[in-house]
Amino acid sequence: MVLYAIICLFPVFCIAYFCFKELYKMPKKKVSQKNIDINRIKAVLADKKKTSEDLRQHFGVAQSTVSNWITNKIQPSVLTFYEISQFLDCDIRELFISTKGKQ
Repeated sequence: MVLYAIICLFPVFCIAYFCFKELYKMPKKKVSQKNIDINRIKAVLADKKKTSEDLRQHFGVAQSTVSNWITNKIQPSVLTFYEISQFLDCDIRELFISTKGKQ
């Protein structure tokens, strides 16, 4: 019975191995930010008269994390953007730079 299973499944394993082996060799496309400003967290903080320290304390993250968010070096997750909008009492869309009219 075991020998029968090995004989029947061996070709399947071989095909799967070679398919995944070829996929693994494919070059990975790396997405880079290219210094694109995406968020307006810094501007909304100023409008709401809050500081980056207030944001840091509310979320319990490192100051460097908040600094990277407000300088657009890294972007928070969508859930974090939602939570930031709740903290700042604003529409989540206010936290993003508009893409209307950009080429």
